Amino acid sequence: MAIHVNDPAIAGLGLTSSVVRRSTPGAVPTQDLQAIQVPVLVDHHARDGCRHCQASDTPAILRELARAPVKKLMVVHGVANPHR
Repeated sequence: MAIHVNDPAIAGLGLTSSVVRRSTPGAVPTQDLQAIQVPVLVDHHARDGCRHCQASDTPAILRELARAPVKKLMVVHGVANPHR
């Protein structure tokens, strides 16, 4: 939505556990991220177990957000087991 809609009601964008592997169809780094003109927070877990969502690939998102006035990466370490 932030790529295609320029609405002042959209104050920012939050991306969590994003698909970042470029070979995966629709991966975030393959999108037109330069069109985003709102602040962006990329939130990711350091040990995400999904092969399509590796935290080490998240800087590719930040590099492409050339027109975002603010862009930040938050990498989370550790977590409590919610099933206990």
